[in-house]
Amino acid sequence: RVNMTKRIAAAVSVCFAALFFSLNICAEAKLSAGRATAVRCLKLAESSLASGDWDTALTQAQLGLSYDDKVADLWYISAAAQSGKGSVKADVLPLVTKALTEGEWVDYNRDGARILYADIMSDTGNWEQAVGVLDAAPFIYSADAEFIRIKSYYRMNTHESLEKARNKVNAARRIYPD
Repeated sequence: RVNMTKRIAAAVSVCFAALFFSLNICAEAKLSAGRATAVRCLKLAESSLASGDWDTALTQAQLGLSYDDKVADLWYISAAAQSGKGSVKADVLPLVTKALTEGEWVDYNRDGARILYADIMSDTGNWEQAVGVLDAAPFIYSADAEFIRIKSYYRMNTHESLEKARNKVNAARRIYPD
């Protein structure tokens, strides 16, 4: 009897282990299939965003997020498309914040999201924070970043900040003549 009980317990243990293993494999397959679909949606959203088709970019990004909401690029594209459509900053801010604080980047680097976030911060009266986001490592140097720094410094309206803004304008006009 003891041997039979041990055999039954061993067989049940093996069955549970096999069941757990197969469920784990199914869950991983579902996760990777969801990620693959989300990345396909990301590619379509990127293309729509690049062509200025904000509605399609937003729809594709939202569809991708329904498959995998851990793709930071999709949150950023949602924010950029909303911004392109002229949505209020209060609607765009949570999307770009989520892109910067959660998930994993697939294609884009964080710089585009940081620039959009800094622009919103500057336009909503958080000028120091806007400059801080752009100056944080890795430092962002582009025409857009310099424009945001300049408008933030002008908006601070102190003697020191106005001097910084004028110096930035002087330097940026040589590098970015257009």
